[in-house]
Amino acid sequence: RKDPNSCLEEVRLPDFHIAQSLPLNQVTPIEFTPTEVGIYPFTCGMNMFRGEIQVEADQVETGAVANGAIATASRPTSIKAHGNREVV
Repeated sequence: RKDPNSCLEEVRLPDFHIAQSLPLNQVTPIEFTPTEVGIYPFTCGMNMFRGEIQVEADQVETGAVANGAIATASRPTSIKAHGNREVV
């Protein structure tokens, strides 16, 4: 997280039961494994900033793991994260 806005102190991925604190100016990896194709929402802790992670068919079939997908999108062919704020 690079933005000091207090609303961005936490990211939530409800479909994966994740609520992760995001310390300012630190990389915070978040690991999860999507098992189904679909669009998964994520929000800030106050539900004001929102985005989504899109999981496509070939990723589920190959067992791609979304290591730190929100933070870095380290496998852009595996996961597409969209939002109105950069979450790092």
